[in-house]
Amino acid sequence: MKKSFLNSLCVVFLCFIVFACFACSSPQEDSKKHASRAKEYFTDKDYGNAKIEYLNAIQLDPQNDAAHFDLGETYVHLQDPFNAATSFSKAIAANPDNLKARLRLGQILLLSNETKQAREAVNKILEKQPNHIEAMHLLSSIQIQERNLPLAVKTLKETIALDPSDDRTYLFLAHLLAGMNALDDAEGYYLKAIELNPRLRAAYMEVIDLYRRKGEISKIEPLIVKWANSPGERVEKSNDLGLFQESQDRMEEAEKTFLEAVAKAPDNPSALVNLGSFYARHNKREKALQIFKQALDLDKENPDIQADIATLAFENQKFNEAETAVDSILSKNEKHEQANFIKGRLYLNKKDFASALKHFDLVIGKNPKHAMARYFKAICLLDPGQSNIAGKDLFTVASGYSSIESWERNLAIEELEKALNADPGFFKAKLLLIEAYLNENKVKPARELLVPLLQKDPGNIEALILGGKLKLLENDPAGAVQVYEHILKLYPDYASGYVTLGLAHYRMKDQQKAIEAFSRALEINPKQMDALNYIISIYMQENNSNEALAACSSHRQKFIASDPGIALIDLMEGKVRMTIGETEKAKALFEKSIELKPDLFASYEELAMIHERLKNEEGAIQYYEKLLKLKPDYLPTYLNIARIYKSRGDMKKAEKTLRDVLAIRSDYPPAANNLAYLLAESKSSLYEALRLAKVASEQDDKNSDYLDTLGWVYYLQGNYDLAIRKLEESLKLNPDNPISHFHLGWAYYDSQKYEEARKHMAKALELDPNFKGADEAKGVLGK
Repeated sequence: MKKSFLNSLCVVFLCFIVFACFACSSPQEDSKKHASRAKEYFTDKDYGNAKIEYLNAIQLDPQNDAAHFDLGETYVHLQDPFNAATSFSKAIAANPDNLKARLRLGQILLLSNETKQAREAVNKILEKQPNHIEAMHLLSSIQIQERNLPLAVKTLKETIALDPSDDRTYLFLAHLLAGMNALDDAEGYYLKAIELNPRLRAAYMEVIDLYRRKGEISKIEPLIVKWANSPGERVEKSNDLGLFQESQDRMEEAEKTFLEAVAKAPDNPSALVNLGSFYARHNKREKALQIFKQALDLDKENPDIQADIATLAFENQKFNEAETAVDSILSKNEKHEQANFIKGRLYLNKKDFASALKHFDLVIGKNPKHAMARYFKAICLLDPGQSNIAGKDLFTVASGYSSIESWERNLAIEELEKALNADPGFFKAKLLLIEAYLNENKVKPARELLVPLLQKDPGNIEALILGGKLKLLENDPAGAVQVYEHILKLYPDYASGYVTLGLAHYRMKDQQKAIEAFSRALEINPKQMDALNYIISIYMQENNSNEALAACSSHRQKFIASDPGIALIDLMEGKVRMTIGETEKAKALFEKSIELKPDLFASYEELAMIHERLKNEEGAIQYYEKLLKLKPDYLPTYLNIARIYKSRGDMKKAEKTLRDVLAIRSDYPPAANNLAYLLAESKSSLYEALRLAKVASEQDDKNSDYLDTLGWVYYLQGNYDLAIRKLEESLKLNPDNPISHFHLGWAYYDSQKYEEARKHMAKALELDPNFKGADEAKGVLGK
């Protein structure tokens, strides 16, 4: 019995082992299964699940370089360059001969401005495979980033010699030459790219743009016709031909082209969309709507067609209908470009600027050349409802961003400049940019844009108004008076015209006429608060605070107690009270203004500064943080918070705050500089400190503080020659900075140039006997 039991047990155990051998696969086999599932997800563009499966595959087989590479590609599609670079690096570690991973790592490093590391990556590829075409493309891109354009051209010509059949190289070289304004040379390479690949749309479109730049318009039509008749799918080609005909005002031909495309491809929704878009551009909205609905019948779930219909609803002022449509699209795809654009415009209509900005930013993030999104974003930033009026003395232009208004104007200027780069003929964007330039006292660029507009259309009232402002800034107030008196004869109730007329009189030192003009503006429009602010400014410059306060009190009577206009008056009166030393009364007015108008940014800033003066740093931080809830992109506020944390010795919070700034705008110079200095002082990451210091100094190479930081980081890294060079450049710009003398003294000291070191240490002490580091300087001098 016992023997039988043992025999049975052996059989069971043997069966178990055999089953286990067949049932349990190796980790490598399981890894392959996960990788296979990941590829299926990737093909279906389900990148989130693809990432999970690749991570599972790698956990089972950490040396699987192909899985690391594919995970890197997945991170690229998830727009996560840091983890993509990490994955490509792991693929290389697992297999140093994985040239695809080296190439992708080099490309990401280049996009991250890590030029040196990108060059190292491409050199490794070319050492192993000198004829690697894509590596040569990357090398030329690195040379472009290094500002060595002639060498980039040479590299691409060498690439053509290696493979004369690669149309991408011809296109890349043509694009580079066009950017260098070598248009004739570029033309030949574009045409060669087209010869090699007649379906290469980018080559056609770029050479057409080149012909426009050269003024050779007659060459465009034969080329666009050639493209339209080239092999391949016809709908896109017909659309390009129709758009060209439309640009030539040949509307009947264009319509015929779009209709023929529909007739040849009646089941293609894109052909119908192109036709509907043509009708929409020419305000034939009912016809356009009918065509778009036909397209939607062919592709019922197509969000682009749904967005086109929503756009028509918006343009027909059917705002509820438009909002319902775009909300439906965004519930399925929150990054949809056109739906976000319409949603932004809907919020702009409601004066909900913060929400509008978020949607315009989403559009720009997806399409940086979307001129209209940048234009409307600028409107949000410049809208009078955003302004807090009394952020600074409006008769002077402070350097830097001394107020939220100035900050927002400069952000708007950046957006409008980019809008015009994308669409140079965008007339409304030009007018808005000119006005923003003038408000920031940027006379030269304003004149360069305005003069051609006035020459083309001397009677344009908007351009004339800006012309009057330009005359003011060019110290021709009498000319400005003539312009505005002419405008006010045509438009006697134009309140803003009286404001600018008042400014002209002020510049002519006729304060009484200035006040009369500002007062007239307020009679026409009591909410023309800049006029009140100018009146207050004149009285304060005359040290007549009583009249300034009386002006506030008088204008306050024109509003009911709950009107938001009262909040602006409280803000202005609060600034007057601050000037005459009545801090508590000012504080009460700022607090009252926020109660009435909770989004009044300037009042939060004023209250934060009051608390700083009262040594209540925690209270200051609280107001700065409240301001950031309203204006999360107002970066100077982060700098103020970081400064307070640093003064309290809380370096971790200071560092985190500065990193928060750089997460919003990675190249913001003050934050990059301040974080670089913080890291340098703590010696926690000199490599990162150097990168950040370079970011700041490259943005503004005439800023003595940025050069000082860069020089100090070089010193701490032991690179004394570069340190001395940058610190001397800093002192040329600001010779009275004791810290820069101190830093330069140490650089000379460790270079064994002791006399120079002592000279700069002595100068630092002469400028400020108590600066941070004074004791060290005295030690060098033997004091």
